[in-house]
Amino acid sequence: MRVLGVLLVLLATTVQAQVSRDGVVLPPGSNTLKSLHMRNYPGLGIYAPAAGVMFIGDESSGITCTYGSGCDLTGSFPLLAPNGGSGAPSYSFASAPTSGIWYGGGIGVRAADGSGTDDDGTHAVIYGGAGTGTGDGGDVRLYVAPPSPTSGTTPNPHQAAIWIYGGSGSITMGALNVPTSPGVVRLAGTDIQSGQTDEAGGLLDLRGGLGTGAGVPGVIRLKTGTTLGSGTTEQAATTRMTISEAGVLLADILFANLGTPTDGTIAYCSDCTKATPCAGSGNGALAKRLNGAWDCD
Repeated sequence: MRVLGVLLVLLATTVQAQVSRDGVVLPPGSNTLKSLHMRNYPGLGIYAPAAGVMFIGDESSGITCTYGSGCDLTGSFPLLAPNGGSGAPSYSFASAPTSGIWYGGGIGVRAADGSGTDDDGTHAVIYGGAGTGTGDGGDVRLYVAPPSPTSGTTPNPHQAAIWIYGGSGSITMGALNVPTSPGVVRLAGTDIQSGQTDEAGGLLDLRGGLGTGAGVPGVIRLKTGTTLGSGTTEQAATTRMTISEAGVLLADILFANLGTPTDGTIAYCSDCTKATPCAGSGNGALAKRLNGAWDCD
């Protein structure tokens, strides 16, 4: 009985956690004596070294959470969260509970909705890192993984679907290598929702970059590939039309390469003779495909 009494006294003096119907209350603890730690890893656990501060982790790295300020992630370990959804993100903000990040069959990012009558929604903003001095700013890249031409279980490599260059500000869109049935990159003005009466569609404004002073304004170039012989070699892009301050310039094409395209096709034939139908060995003419024949004038 005396031994049992001593053990009970020792337990009473060493067990410091208080358990009640309201929860578990832990003592403050320190980085050497955690309030709550793992049996096999006594240095890893949870403790509160000061009022309003909680530390999760080991002595050298972990998460420091301060009441009213949030948590500072200083460890090199993953944080696991429930999948969540657009209405209840896994990580959200106190002032906008429906905004945040979640996983639900894919990663979702949602900015805060407006509240009240006719209130604007908030912006979703992505920044590339800022360079210093003459250093380039960081790019912003959106990647997808197109399918492979062959069946398999290996994840397909990712490719940049949209690439915004931080150094030059140029944007590359849709430059993907896909096995078959390439997608369409659409650039369109804003449509009006159905149900609105006689509303005009949105303007599509396409222009080259503006220079300063006597600098030459940027041009607009329209390009396509050039057909090759049968094979797997990727075609090269060729400029077909250039729109500049001086006007519209069509790419040169030789009489022998005019081919038999659809009626309504217009081309500049650099060695055509002005005649109907077109003929070669000339000084150049504007060729038009009409009624199945080339008309040069």
